[in-house]
Amino acid sequence: PFRRPRGRDLEVSARLDPGPTSGPSLVRGSLERELVLAVANTGSDPMTGLSLDVAVGREAGTGAIVPVPELADLAPGERRTIRVPVTVDGPAAGRFVVSGRVRGLEDPVRFEAETEHRPVALLGLVAVVLALLLGLAVAGRRRRRRVAGREASDPSSAPGGEDARPVARIR
Repeated sequence: PFRRPRGRDLEVSARLDPGPTSGPSLVRGSLERELVLAVANTGSDPMTGLSLDVAVGREAGTGAIVPVPELADLAPGERRTIRVPVTVDGPAAGRFVVSGRVRGLEDPVRFEAETEHRPVALLGLVAVVLALLLGLAVAGRRRRRRVAGREASDPSSAPGGEDARPVARIR
């Protein structure tokens, strides 16, 4: 009878390398990495019908599904490296986990790798915009105080100037 290979006969290690266009992440707010899986059939039976599920998110097993290439059969003793591009559209900052499993075995083999993403220029741009907005708010407040102070000390600077009539109080 047909028997699926045991999960313990498949060794899987995972790491994340910088993606081909990720550079130092100075400007882009998106996350670009390359998942590198090293798989090895340590058993005595060939492994056929294997499939790979991969996702990227804040926690293992959650997030966006990552398209993956077909996983070819593994002969006994065979080792192979599989490279999968992983992208999270920006703005993306903080910790991300790429996780998945190899299916088609008695017991699926799970893996995960994590990365930190700090788009320096994007974060700097946000800080500059916040500083400008704060500066504009402070300048507007100072101007209003200056105008209010002038009106209190010089009635001619009030709207309508010296010709302005006093407001009558109605009781």
